[in-house]
Amino acid sequence: VDFSMVGYKYGAEPLPDYPVVTTLTPPADGSDATTLIQDAIDKMTTKGAILLKAGTYNISGKLTLAKDKVVLRGEGESTVIRATGTTQRTLLTLGKSTSRNDGASSSILNDYIPVGQEWVTVSSPSTFHVGARVNVKATMNSKWVTDLKMDKIAQNSTNTVAQWKASDYVFRWERTVVKIEGDKVWLDIPL
Repeated sequence: VDFSMVGYKYGAEPLPDYPVVTTLTPPADGSDATTLIQDAIDKMTTKGAILLKAGTYNISGKLTLAKDKVVLRGEGESTVIRATGTTQRTLLTLGKSTSRNDGASSSILNDYIPVGQEWVTVSSPSTFHVGARVNVKATMNSKWVTDLKMDKIAQNSTNTVAQWKASDYVFRWERTVVKIEGDKVWLDIPL
């Protein structure tokens, strides 16, 4: 699989080097750091970095980074953000909203799309134009769960391990249309 398009601005530009505006130290007693980090994000009024000093930051909730030109920066592998708690959740949301307006849509007609494929066959190619930003949405089915054997996960001693349900797995990928030929739409990044 060609992953050469990953990274900031497709790896074509270096990461911005914003100055450190706020420095955080993990709680010495290992207590929850969700509020500590979220408050620092919320208080940012200028572009810059929040430096997370080396150590472990336990996060029992979720963090939202909805500000432009604000980054969380650690001190290498010695900085660890650990999801704690017992609920499944998104640990870090980037952007102002996780809701999406799907707008016009077109079904993908391919029965199978191998990892790394750059094109899809669509039911309504006139929905697209070169340069359009699109969301590719994949809703998993029970065969996918069974093929991964995630419906047969071994139980723990308290019998609380939940088997996967296909309805819990909807994946979305943002792409840009780079070419259209007939009912085939080519995307800038492989699926």
